[in-house]
Amino acid sequence: MVKQYKLNIQVKEKIVNKNYNLFSDYLARNGFDRLLEEELGGMKAPWATYHMPTVCRILIDAYALGLRTFISLKG
Repeated sequence: MVKQYKLNIQVKEKIVNKNYNLFSDYLARNGFDRLLEEELGGMKAPWATYHMPTVCRILIDAYALGLRTFISLKG
């Protein structure tokens, strides 16, 4: 059994929906952005350019839209 620990960091990171497509609008309206903000907020340093909820949302959108090369981790 794996224990999950909740970070007790108060942050106000908001995902900005740019209204690029219907999929993105659908996720935003159904509370997916809020879920990401609640669960992943505060996971990166406060001075980070992009906060974790935003990074995850961009990766999810790119994957769902078929942008596999955008996500590939070629080394």
